[in-house]
Amino acid sequence: MSQFVLCHNADRALLAGDGRITALGPGGEEVPAFSGVKIFPLGSHAVVSSAGPGAALVLCRGLSELAACGVNEFTRLYRRAVAYLTDGYYRFVSVNRERLLALPEEYRFVCFLLAGYSPEHRTVRVHLLESRNLELPFTEPAIGPVLTLPRALALEAALARRWRDPRCDCGALAEFVLLWLERLAQDNPRVGPPYQCVLIDAGGCRFLTRRS
Repeated sequence: MSQFVLCHNADRALLAGDGRITALGPGGEEVPAFSGVKIFPLGSHAVVSSAGPGAALVLCRGLSELAACGVNEFTRLYRRAVAYLTDGYYRFVSVNRERLLALPEEYRFVCFLLAGYSPEHRTVRVHLLESRNLELPFTEPAIGPVLTLPRALALEAALARRWRDPRCDCGALAEFVLLWLERLAQDNPRVGPPYQCVLIDAGGCRFLTRRS
């Protein structure tokens, strides 16, 4: 389980998420497995994250290592990422198809979120790649300026008001989102630390933390 919060426009993007990683227990119940980072840098101006099976995080980590060796322009990086993630997820499904088909449908869902600033085009770009029921190629739904996964509509409305304000302080917004994630974890065992928040703009990627 992952909880993501995304705000973006042409100039900047703010992505936050939790670090709880769950697994199925012997009785089929979902239990916390371990915690870890889920937002990975792709060079200096982009990041990738995922929701779904643990294999998706392995792919994100591998893509991060691959990106560290070369391409920084987001347009080319995106094309390379789609090819890498598609091949990796295909291999994972090919090996585990029977086991995955026996699980509830939500465990056959995976998504990858790619966000980055393109110095060539001088704009932020965000892409959401999804697969349901193990299908490929990935679909890419349109993304509004504010998105939460799983959806948290009250939070989206509150963020939309703040994000539309040209005076919006991203540090304060990060504080608001990180505090919301901490409070969500008190009632939802599928959400937990570490909590990450990254700001992406022309200056690159900067990970933000709570001030208190």
